[in-house]
Amino acid sequence: MTKTLEATSTPERCEKCRGRGWRVEEDGGAGRAIKCDCRDPAANPDLLRHLMGEAGMEIDEIESAFTDWDEAVQSRPVWSHHWLDWVLAGTKGGYPKPLAEHGPLPRNPWVLTLLGGPGRGKTKTAAVLMRRYIAGGGSSGLWIRGPEAFDRVQAERSEVGDSAYELRLSTAPLLVLDELGLHHRAQAEVMAATAAEWLCRRQRRRLATVITTNAESLSDLGDSRLESRLAEGFYRLMKGPDYRDIREDHATGREPE
Repeated sequence: MTKTLEATSTPERCEKCRGRGWRVEEDGGAGRAIKCDCRDPAANPDLLRHLMGEAGMEIDEIESAFTDWDEAVQSRPVWSHHWLDWVLAGTKGGYPKPLAEHGPLPRNPWVLTLLGGPGRGKTKTAAVLMRRYIAGGGSSGLWIRGPEAFDRVQAERSEVGDSAYELRLSTAPLLVLDELGLHHRAQAEVMAATAAEWLCRRQRRRLATVITTNAESLSDLGDSRLESRLAEGFYRLMKGPDYRDIREDHATGREPE
């Protein structure tokens, strides 16, 4: 899928600050320089979309992060917001109650795995979390599909060993690894072992990691080391039918099958 210009191009020059990033505000007859809203992703949706594209997100993924949940058919996973805020704060301030309701504190709270079939809101949940991270001032976040990350790392390892890209996978403050295990059935074992290696590095650094997979259980990913790493963190099976089909039925007035 190719990104479009609107998602990746630099936002238009701000007329208020003329592209400087700051403007003068009158204060009792004296002016003072303040940061312009155009440099604040929380106040500038165009800048926010641009930064999400810079993190590696595609157009559909970006737009899904700005689309309201249809709570008539799909519950909003507010607990995931509490998880993100908590781990970005260094897991300080006590175990959030919305998470405690899902079970005891895991050994590795910095990784969140979203399991389940297509159309259950896994990627949308991850996209909203990336939007929340960047809108809050976070930088150097990374979004990558699992198969693409594996292909790139394997190619670079054969030429240069551990590359700058693999280092980024291991050190990004927030990593979203989308659709892990979707392809490469013939190489599933190698791919799973490689992902386990990345997780081990990130766990030692206590970095936030979100993984989505169409697997229905951790054991379906095909590697005991990867299963063990993910089992030490938060993992949620997102249940229900394909919500994309349900939304299409609602839009056309057709009765769901």
